Amino acid sequence: MALVVLMSTYNAQLSAQFSLLYEHEDEFPQGGGNSNVRAVSDDYHGSSFMAGVFATSLTLGNITPTNATNATGYFGKFNNGAFYWAWAKKITLVTTSGTLAYTSSSDIRDAASDAAGNLYLIGSYIGGIKFDNIALTSKKTNGSFAYYDMYVAKINANGTCAWAKSFGTKNGSDWGQAIAVDGSGNVYVLSTKRQLVLFGSSS
Repeated sequence: MALVVLMSTYNAQLSAQFSLLYEHEDEFPQGGGNSNVRAVSDDYHGSSFMAGVFATSLTLGNITPTNATNATGYFGKFNNGAFYWAWAKKITLVTTSGTLAYTSSSDIRDAASDAAGNLYLIGSYIGGIKFDNIALTSKKTNGSFAYYDMYVAKINANGTCAWAKSFGTKNGSDWGQAIAVDGSGNVYVLSTKRQLVLFGSSS
């Protein structure tokens, strides 16, 4: 029963926030190629976070993240009262080299926020990605085929990355699917996997 209530509340919140943005269509994400919204979260301070995936180009109000060569995740903070994007960023794709050379890509599957206005992201990636100056690299390949690893990242209220971590199995793909944070700042994640996922020394 608790889960049903939670989902109902979450869907109602999504609907209200999407309606707010649609009333100001010029502020809604405009993307070239394939782009979509994956998650919306309230920052508890009068703004909302939005996260999704885009390819080739993306415009959020007056902010245009640098074009992506392949599909990658984006996230931004929207001021609900003044109707403008405070900031917006993309997950930077990093070209890998050597025996692990392959095309990088990333996605965002879910987002959550805490009472301090921090944003938490979960998703998956191939190759190499960067959140600001924090780089993550997946080292799993099967010949020329690359597998996905999952990541979790914390973004401060001002848009800077506090930390980002990569997780996954030794072989096969791993997908981050859902994320939540409690009042004490503990982060909870849900993933789908082919084998045991390694979280440091735990699985």
